[in-house]
Amino acid sequence: MNRLFPLFIFVVLPLGCNPGGDRCVRYNFYNQFSYRVTPTQWTTDGIAIDPTGQEAPPERIDELTHEVETCLADAFGNPPHLPDDVRRDADCLVETFTLPYDRVCLTVKIPDDWTLSCSGDQVLPRVAPAELCRAKGLEPSPECPCRWRGGIQDNSVIVVTPNLFLYKDPLVRMITSCNNPWMHPSLAACLN
Repeated sequence: MNRLFPLFIFVVLPLGCNPGGDRCVRYNFYNQFSYRVTPTQWTTDGIAIDPTGQEAPPERIDELTHEVETCLADAFGNPPHLPDDVRRDADCLVETFTLPYDRVCLTVKIPDDWTLSCSGDQVLPRVAPAELCRAKGLEPSPECPCRWRGGIQDNSVIVVTPNLFLYKDPLVRMITSCNNPWMHPSLAACLN
């Protein structure tokens, strides 16, 4: 008597969005935001963009990304190596990183709930630590609180205002693992 055994094929799909899968390095940065992210555009280089109805020039995102990678390669070589003083000062988790950064591991979210700060800068509605504003010579107040202009969400999403003013900051952090790149001149030069 022949028995037929059913054959089951299981397909495992990730529950969360993890573009690029295991090839994307995740440094487990603190989530500064909790926006819903649904990309509707892509840059020529393949960076996903969720513009949320805002102007999001894909060519400018590619340009800024290339500027950061060129700066990092000039400062740290390719393959890059972060010296001990850079890792210590900028609070970096790793000694080396990969250039160019894998575009499938990056999404840009440009929320539509940004406002203008008291000084006329585009800011996001999430309040930032007051000491960060004070370090820039700005004194926050109840009328003019310190607010983020860009940051990281879910380790792979750069959240930034439409003018992309602070785009390079979270990008450098995501590429290098350095949580405070402003604290070392070699990294800070790549943020401008």
